[in-house]
Amino acid sequence: MRTQTPSSTELERLDRIYREGGLKNMATPHVHYGDARCPHEGCSRRFEWIDFKLELYGEPAGAYQPLVKAWWNGAGFVGRRPDCDGWILFTTLGMKPLDDEAAALHAVLPENWHQVAQIA
Repeated sequence: MRTQTPSSTELERLDRIYREGGLKNMATPHVHYGDARCPHEGCSRRFEWIDFKLELYGEPAGAYQPLVKAWWNGAGFVGRRPDCDGWILFTTLGMKPLDDEAAALHAVLPENWHQVAQIA
């Protein structure tokens, strides 16, 4: 039996359904990236599985709720890359490198996110 790869439109529809459920439950973000390579050119770091562990940042209204809402509404959030300090935008659909100006437009993970998160 042959399986058919979903179209980008279908993937976006499924992602929207997934995010709606996550937002409704204010679920803590964790993700698997099929393309796990760091999006910054020349970096060999991999981020295949990430459990961001946002619940460990204390006061829910402080870091947890804004980051969880940003994740599930599709905007995602940014964190500095642990090796070179470059910004990465993390979303349910993938990772993207950002400069300082673009990163300032997003919710920001705590500075030590990569020490708290479980990354495989």
